[in-house]
Amino acid sequence: MKIVKMALTVSLLTGLLLLAGAIAPKAVQACSCVEPVLTEQMKSQDAVFVGEAVSSKTKGFTAFSSTLDKVEYEFRVAEVWKGQVTSQLKVYSTAGSDSCGMEFKQGESYLVFAKSIGGKLETGLCGGTKLLSGAGAELSQLGQGSKPPALDFLTSKTSSAGAWMVTLLAVVLLAVLIGYAYYRRRTSHRL
Repeated sequence: MKIVKMALTVSLLTGLLLLAGAIAPKAVQACSCVEPVLTEQMKSQDAVFVGEAVSSKTKGFTAFSSTLDKVEYEFRVAEVWKGQVTSQLKVYSTAGSDSCGMEFKQGESYLVFAKSIGGKLETGLCGGTKLLSGAGAELSQLGQGSKPPALDFLTSKTSSAGAWMVTLLAVVLLAVLIGYAYYRRRTSHRL
């Protein structure tokens, strides 16, 4: 009798486990996208370009890090179809693909669709950005783009340190000239 009860219990537990496995939720992905239509992308995005990812910068891992944290990617731009895009620029994306973030590999070229949010270009998995090698259909629809303008040293956000150095040097030079003129004026009155 004990053996029958034990066999019945094992059979019941096995059946419950099989049933639980059959009705348990399957693995889900937090980010799911509808395949974007190129004409809609061109309307909704602020910048469209082809560029090579040259670097990335994260704020580093902390106890409060999240896949929603932004990663900064720098691109060397080769061709532009839309937007105020220079030959070097930064694009931001969330850190994880589960948060619809795009991970760009250094040295790879991409067709990038980006939106300006708070003055920064941002992109993600659902925006249509993809490896250049897989963007043949989009490139043929886009046609010939234009070359990006070169960065202007004094007005570029990336070279603001250079602009400050030029300004500081000019102020120091002006102070030296004023000091020299004052010194000459004082010493000429003593004679």
